Amino acid sequence: MASKNNIILPNKKLILPNRKIVLPCPQQIITDLGGKYYFDQKAVDKVVGFMRQLKHTKSPWTGKPFIPMQWVYERIISPLFGWKRSDDKTRRFRRLYAGVPKKNAKSADASAFNLYLFMGDGEFGAEVYAAANERGQAGIVFNESKAQLRFSPLRKLIEPNPIKASTKTLLFPATSSKYTTLSKDSSTKDGMSIHGLSLDEFHALRDAAYHSVLTQGSGAARRQPLHMIWTTAGYDRNSVCYSEYLAAKEVIKNEKYDEELLGVIYEADEKDDWTDPKVWAKANPSLGTTLTLRDMEHDCMVAQKKPAEQNNFKRLRLNLWTSQLTRWLDAATWDRAGRDYDLAFLQGLAAFGGLDLSSNKDLTTFGLAVPKEEGVYLWPYIFMPADNIYEASKRDHVPYDRWVADGYIFATPGNVIDYDFIMAKMEEANAFMDLQSVQFDAWRAAQVAAAAEKCNIKMIPVAQSPAGMGAPCFEFERLLTSGRLFHPKNPCMTWAANNIEVRTTYGGLITPNKPAETHGQQKRIDPIVASILALERLARGVKPESTDSQHIRSL
Repeated sequence: MASKNNIILPNKKLILPNRKIVLPCPQQIITDLGGKYYFDQKAVDKVVGFMRQLKHTKSPWTGKPFIPMQWVYERIISPLFGWKRSDDKTRRFRRLYAGVPKKNAKSADASAFNLYLFMGDGEFGAEVYAAANERGQAGIVFNESKAQLRFSPLRKLIEPNPIKASTKTLLFPATSSKYTTLSKDSSTKDGMSIHGLSLDEFHALRDAAYHSVLTQGSGAARRQPLHMIWTTAGYDRNSVCYSEYLAAKEVIKNEKYDEELLGVIYEADEKDDWTDPKVWAKANPSLGTTLTLRDMEHDCMVAQKKPAEQNNFKRLRLNLWTSQLTRWLDAATWDRAGRDYDLAFLQGLAAFGGLDLSSNKDLTTFGLAVPKEEGVYLWPYIFMPADNIYEASKRDHVPYDRWVADGYIFATPGNVIDYDFIMAKMEEANAFMDLQSVQFDAWRAAQVAAAAEKCNIKMIPVAQSPAGMGAPCFEFERLLTSGRLFHPKNPCMTWAANNIEVRTTYGGLITPNKPAETHGQQKRIDPIVASILALERLARGVKPESTDSQHIRSL
């Protein structure tokens, strides 16, 4: 089937999978533009014939010939490799933007395309790169390529042979070509002569300069270089990815917008009902093949129960560009967690504290998290400067004054937060309960933390970052949705629960975020942030220590 000098492709009639595929999303209409371009079916058959020599790596097709799905053949392979320039017979399209939701086999397809450009395209000295923002992401496509080759007859033409897990570069001696990974922190970006480039999950790229280096890495050295973007939608509408997305949308409307760009986008529309299975099929061309309806139903159900997951579902499953910020807590779930208990109910129990000082004119909260057999009970000490209560009530349109009168908020003397008052309440809690530690934001609370340490209260700083807050946020959400987190129906705390948003990183971690001010009105989230901090030790797996409880007294 193959020799040392070239690859002999099987002369077989192309047999594509017999699958019913939904193709409802707008499709780029491609014409010859008055004879400027022509279509070469043999070139398309050559690509698919090459791919058939690769092997699938995922169950239930493991070890079977890699046959592209119908939508990939019709929307990507056929136009990308079939349309040629009439003047020099090279490929018309030099760039591909493939915007498809997760679990539609983007990595497998990108891998097969890379391998064809590396081995089957007839380019001498080809340089092919699997690229991404981070080294680990770039390795996903490259490792898929190694796996596709491992059980393929083409592996005999590759060096090193056998291909190992540690292999970082593949060589094809027949054309002196190489294939490797590339990321933002790679040291080999200068001096590149790129023939093939696949950018995986391009939405995560923050460095526009890195993208410029890559796109300018071909120059005049290559006759028909191909740069491919494979990505799901992102958050940042100021990113280079969003610019490429808009360009792909334009070229789908009008091929003359950019004659070298092929745009393939499967997505829902903003007005679509994101819970409708018909919308799922519209955005996921591989639904029923690489992505099951059961998976979609489960993820949709989770998103309906957890507001913070709705943006993730829309972005990852429906390929919609969303905001990084989203409302976090479901009001009905929070209300169900309310219980009628007072502080005496928690007397003598082991407790973890969280301190969110915020601004010296805003709400400040010292929160407690008390683990019991049935779950974790929260208790907030909420503070506000007494002199600010009347104006703040008018400004924020919430009854701070009534909450103070009813005992839900402590009014501290003056017009700024009185740290001595807060310190006294922390000492009171330490005497009333078995206070294990208090987690705090070191940037704001250094003064109080130093005073607390002198009173034998263990203080632990927590970074207000995804690394620091991601785990306790997840623990808060997990306990709440599982019915194991309880709160004492403090109306100020409930107001904060209804206000709080979260900011989601591309790695899936979340951090608390206060909504923007509207017409001077502030939406406070301090009681929830303090509760999250109080859960930080439990989220890290720290168990309460048994201590001498003789110091515990009644209020």
